[in-house]
Amino acid sequence: MEGILSWQNNLLQLILHRPTYDESPIDVDKSWSFDTLGSGEYQVRFTYETPTGTIVYTNPFTVFNIKELLEGKEVPLERIEVTGTGQLVTPFANFRLLQPVGLNNSAVEVDGIRFETFIPQPLLTLPNQSDNSYQSVQIGMRITNNTLTPFHFSFYGTFTPELVMPDGQVKWSDYATDWMRGPEESDFLLVTPGKSVTFFPDIDLFWSNHSQFSLGISSGYGGYCSFDGLKPGIYHFRFLYGNTSDTIPKKNLAGNSIESRPIEKVWTGWVNTPFVEFRLIEL
Repeated sequence: MEGILSWQNNLLQLILHRPTYDESPIDVDKSWSFDTLGSGEYQVRFTYETPTGTIVYTNPFTVFNIKELLEGKEVPLERIEVTGTGQLVTPFANFRLLQPVGLNNSAVEVDGIRFETFIPQPLLTLPNQSDNSYQSVQIGMRITNNTLTPFHFSFYGTFTPELVMPDGQVKWSDYATDWMRGPEESDFLLVTPGKSVTFFPDIDLFWSNHSQFSLGISSGYGGYCSFDGLKPGIYHFRFLYGNTSDTIPKKNLAGNSIESRPIEKVWTGWVNTPFVEFRLIEL
């Protein structure tokens, strides 16, 4: 489910939408919208109506000959009778809407913990196309502990980048990995009261083999993602920080967890920071 917050006629609106491959942009007629929102705590849940009747579908386990599909031959259909059991209602889940804070409204603060996507130099130069060079850039997240309690923050698989293109299109990057190490104690950084920590992943601008500029982001533990098709213009970027683990699992040679070592006072939760603007220029 995709959720979008936006202003419509001076009212803050939340749209929930189940995207499909052939629906872009969002089809409002196939979405749910909630109006007149503001800062505060909310709850959301779903009601599922189990179907009743005959369902016609294509069973992938009976379609073996891909050549026949490519030749346009008729796909075998199957029917199944379903008897519904009524409505199933999920428990409520909590979420909070926060007003941005800080310089240029670039941060959010959750119970005394401030999260901010940080771009020290928002004017970035695209690398030279002729020599396939890379241009290293600094984009990171700054976390400030404004509480009276020391907290550890996990920097293992907790960042999801999001980019808004010059035309307003929101892009989520595809993620790939060729190896993956497990979390280690060094991935949990202690931030004492009144102190900050800024995490900069390895990020490069480069001219790719597909004759386009790309922004590549390395997670530091084997993962990699990139935003492709970039060109000079104004962009907006943010990190989504999410951590649910306060332990370090120890695994055997088969990869099975055999024990977990807890880390004391780990901050857990999910936070979307405000977008921060940067500009790509070409020399």
